[in-house]
Amino acid sequence: MAQRCYGNNFNEYNSGVFTPTQTAPNDNSTSYILDIKGLQVMDLDYSSSSYVCVNGTGLETCGEDYNRVLTVVKKKSSTAFARYDSCSYNLELTGNTDVSMASDASSGYTTLFLSNQQHEISIPALTSEVYHPFPSFVEFGATSMAISQVKDTVSVDPYNYVEQVYPANGEKNYKEED
Repeated sequence: MAQRCYGNNFNEYNSGVFTPTQTAPNDNSTSYILDIKGLQVMDLDYSSSSYVCVNGTGLETCGEDYNRVLTVVKKKSSTAFARYDSCSYNLELTGNTDVSMASDASSGYTTLFLSNQQHEISIPALTSEVYHPFPSFVEFGATSMAISQVKDTVSVDPYNYVEQVYPANGEKNYKEED
């Protein structure tokens, strides 16, 4: 069965839709992130806070660093995301998607974005009316088959991030062109 891709109605998202590289700063509410593969908006709920510093991430690593930067962590696990991907893959999909994002609370820049999408297709029952491409699966009682696993990772090097965005001397490290 062919699927039509209409995308999301972005007008229903009053607080804006962002890419996985930046979101609204100082925001503990739900973030709406555009998944360009499935043309869908993923809503990520606030989960916790953490830190990024020149030595790495997390309170254990950055606890003693006075130049640490607060990050906001948002997560969501959903079976609906895989179903919405049916449009872009032109298949009736099921599965699960886990998304996690940590962003700088002051600037909104993403310091870590992880997405793990697992897609499956249903295997129809073996009948005389339908040609079945995988008859051996049905004979063993299989009802679905994994067809893809897509992992996305966007991360920053903590040392370079803190040094470039929040330099210790207060001056940006860039050279103006003549």
